[in-house]
Amino acid sequence: MQMTTILNKLANVSDSVVAERVSVHYGRHRALAGVSCRFPEGEVTVLLGPNGSGKSSLLGAIAGLVPHSGQLTVLGRPAGRGPVRVAVVPQAARFNDAVALSVRAVARMGRYAERGALRRLRPVDHEIVDEALDRLELGPLADQPVRELSGGQRQRVLIAQALAQRAPVLILDEATRGLDRESRRRLAEVVAAERADGRTILLASHDRADLELADHAVLLDGRLVAQGRPADVTDDALRARAFVAHSEQQ
Repeated sequence: MQMTTILNKLANVSDSVVAERVSVHYGRHRALAGVSCRFPEGEVTVLLGPNGSGKSSLLGAIAGLVPHSGQLTVLGRPAGRGPVRVAVVPQAARFNDAVALSVRAVARMGRYAERGALRRLRPVDHEIVDEALDRLELGPLADQPVRELSGGQRQRVLIAQALAQRAPVLILDEATRGLDRESRRRLAEVVAAERADGRTILLASHDRADLELADHAVLLDGRLVAQGRPADVTDDALRARAFVAHSEQQ
């Protein structure tokens, strides 16, 4: 059965990320097959799909962390080449609880992309880090060891670290998973503010509620099912094709 694809071409909107026939394999397992899609500059794109649909694989390829075939450009350059221009909040980051790193110390690592790990941070770098912590309402916890935080608080620390990079492209891989209502509210405000500043945001999710944050949506199920405005991508027929079969298996 031929896969349905909605192409929503927007006038006067350029693309920060363009994928053309991108495939990802892990050994003999094919995680992503021939995906061609785009991510408009200065907009929030939600990658929607069930677990195992290839969202993390595509985001990893965009970040230059996952080998792929096909063509993938980020800000006009091949993905993974040139200066770091993408900030990533990974889906399953783990902290070494044997090391008592503070919230501020972890957030400061976001400045390493620009300054390097061995160079002393400037006053402006510390200001950027403190601002990122405040935006995630982590200022009062700045000196607290990360190992003492809840899972949702740890996730917010990683988001603050990504914000501190000041990268033009921000990747949030399942960033809303495990967040309480208040943390989700704060994240939604941060996403809106980053978009207002002109950053391109890619948010992977299996929760259709996250489409409320989106300007653009990409629906995956191992391959591209649809892309376009959220209202188009969540057409009933597309939702049934991409989600019903998987939900019955879970």
